[in-house]
Amino acid sequence: MKNIIFSIGASFISISVLPVHAATEHNNFNAVLQCRAIENNKDRLSCYDKSIQPTRTKVAEKFESRDQCPDEKDDDRRLSCYDRFFSPTFTPSVNSKSKTEKPVTTEAQQPNLSEISKCRAENDKEARLNCYDKLFPQDKAVQAESKLEKATDVGKWHTSITTSPIDDSKNVILSLESDDYIRTPFGEAVTPTLFIACREKKTEVFLSWDVYLGLEQTSMLYRLDKQKAVERNWLVSTDTKAVFYKGNDIDFIRKLANSNKMYTKITPYNESPVSATFNLNGLSNALKPLQAACNWK
Repeated sequence: MKNIIFSIGASFISISVLPVHAATEHNNFNAVLQCRAIENNKDRLSCYDKSIQPTRTKVAEKFESRDQCPDEKDDDRRLSCYDRFFSPTFTPSVNSKSKTEKPVTTEAQQPNLSEISKCRAENDKEARLNCYDKLFPQDKAVQAESKLEKATDVGKWHTSITTSPIDDSKNVILSLESDDYIRTPFGEAVTPTLFIACREKKTEVFLSWDVYLGLEQTSMLYRLDKQKAVERNWLVSTDTKAVFYKGNDIDFIRKLANSNKMYTKITPYNESPVSATFNLNGLSNALKPLQAACNWK
């Protein structure tokens, strides 16, 4: 019984190996060496196609093996594949019309070392990146894509748009959770949230702390980026857990849109001070539907 199984297995192995040997037998590598010396792209490609038979391997975006070359349907890609694994023995003509990748010049590979040193010395992250981008320019398509992403980036802001039941106008509410959480007097962890709203064509800014803040109004400190901290009175909401900006809301929102972060600190009623930091990035883009709804000028 074992002998029968062994003979069947051996037959299966020998059958599965046959196509591999058959493919190898048809590859004339002596002819391949002659192909390398042919300067004319069309003739060199024709030579390779006659010398190496297709293996039906899966074509990948990158050339992993010379076995891929015969399976490349595009002439330029197939020739590029051959030339990669069988380096031409002639010096390519400068005026060659081949679509193969052009060599990168020494100047592009080796930017001025003193300029690189200047970039390395930049402490500011954005300035350092801009410095490197000038030395190593991005592809125009990549730059265009990057600009598009920046134009549509809303950061961590969330947008809610509904129709007002009062006047059928668009109510637009932007919300942004803080990077921190605070503890309520009962030990519960809550996340302060900043709101910018247009309701019935009225713009307002308020910050929900989700803890009891007292009645009518309370003092809150805020600081935008590296600017001087400001402490002023904010109006307490009817549910006593949020504060509304007291002043020109639109001017304040524009200051927020021109900043990267806002640090805030408030003292809940009869409790210790709590603080929260908000990442304001993307606000300029997030504001667009709100500005339209409230007819900003």
